[in-house]
Amino acid sequence: MASFETYAVAGDVGAALRFSVLNGALWAIGSAWATATREVAMLLLPADDTATQAAWVEVVAACVVTGLGLAVALGVGYCTAPSRPA
Repeated sequence: MASFETYAVAGDVGAALRFSVLNGALWAIGSAWATATREVAMLLLPADDTATQAAWVEVVAACVVTGLGLAVALGVGYCTAPSRPA
């Protein structure tokens, strides 16, 4: 799999730019989902302003985002895997 560095060293400006834009977009999407999941977790868990509750909210949000990320990664890997002869 090619990387930004591979494209940059080869002098392929278009591919390097495309790689950068796509990576940035994926990071932005991931950050948005993480923030949204954190806010939902804060709404669902009982409201007492303690550090312990805040820590658990962060853990729950991180677990949910990790699970979603793994599901997407596995789905993309499954959809883009080369077909194997039967």
